[in-house]
Amino acid sequence: MASRPKKDFSLSLRQLAKMANLTISSQEEQSLKSQLTETLKSFSILRRLKGLVALSPTFQVSKAVNIVREDQKKNSLPRKSILKKGSYFIAKK
Repeated sequence: MASRPKKDFSLSLRQLAKMANLTISSQEEQSLKSQLTETLKSFSILRRLKGLVALSPTFQVSKAVNIVREDQKKNSLPRKSILKKGSYFIAKK
């Protein structure tokens, strides 16, 4: 199988930050550069693994189903007891 030519997607971190409308300091740039390098190394390792193409994507690892409960109607507190003097507060504007 012939390998495809690699496309040059190289960007400077400054260009990337500009496209994302972010302002980064020189210190942040150095920190982000090392973090991004580590992330790209991880993807490089994954790219070399054989058989990953055959795996189906994992969208949910816990296999939880129907985790949202139905709404349940409950009686609320009586209005008179909530509004009686001293049992509530007024927030400053």
